Amino acid sequence: MAPANWGWNEYYEEYTCYDCNYSYQDRDDLDDHLDYHHFACLSCDQTYSSQAARRSHWANSRAHSFCTLCDTFHDNDNELHAHKQQEHYRCQNCSTWFASELGRHEHARQAHAKLYCVSHRRAFQTPANYNAHMHSAEHVGRNQPCPFQCGRMFPDRSAVALHLEAGSCSSGVTRAMIDNFMRTHDQQRLVTAPQPMLIEGPASNSKTSTILNAHLSSPRHAYTDVDDANREKLYKCPNKACNRPFTTLSGVIQHAEYGGCGVLQVRGMNRALDQVLGQTRMITY
Repeated sequence: MAPANWGWNEYYEEYTCYDCNYSYQDRDDLDDHLDYHHFACLSCDQTYSSQAARRSHWANSRAHSFCTLCDTFHDNDNELHAHKQQEHYRCQNCSTWFASELGRHEHARQAHAKLYCVSHRRAFQTPANYNAHMHSAEHVGRNQPCPFQCGRMFPDRSAVALHLEAGSCSSGVTRAMIDNFMRTHDQQRLVTAPQPMLIEGPASNSKTSTILNAHLSSPRHAYTDVDDANREKLYKCPNKACNRPFTTLSGVIQHAEYGGCGVLQVRGMNRALDQVLGQTRMITY
């Protein structure tokens, strides 16, 4: 980088490039010469050894809002950002910008293979979300029936549980019914956490036990229609090494199917989860 070496000759009324002794009557002609032969940044009045060096200056200097994806200048950084959002494509996983959608697609396919669905050109933020998508109806179809034989089919067990919890099954089963049923019927505590017991006997006359029993009888423990923020986490991952808590049966089943903790590698676990979901048929009996 060096200052542009040119000047105005008042006697001849012309512009002269002192590096190569060329003269021009018009300033635009001088600028064209400096641009082509000396790789000049005209706004900074500097010359560079190569086109690449000048482009690097435009890309890195705070004096320029330069888009390296399409070699365009913008008035300020806000306009540059707006230009990128409108004309170019950003990777959702690493925020790298690309000139074209194809460029972003190829990048995601190679750099984020475990978070990117190639066929749908869709990126995911977590492996669990990616795995759930790859096992969704869009990829594997619907071959899991509702245990209440309502006629609907689902791509996996967690979708069946979500269908029941949402109250969309013609059987009339609801999330509260599922929770209360699992609390009493999951005797082995495969997917439900140990539940606190009401205090009985002489100790129940104490002020402490009265307060505790009132709390245990509250909606937080009754699994009625309270929001998730105030709902106790009834369920847990059946993998003892994980033991992650969940508020819904569908949540713990989805975690077991796609969460990556390896619980399905445990012998007999697939069959056990099928039995957990299948036994919900007893709710209406």
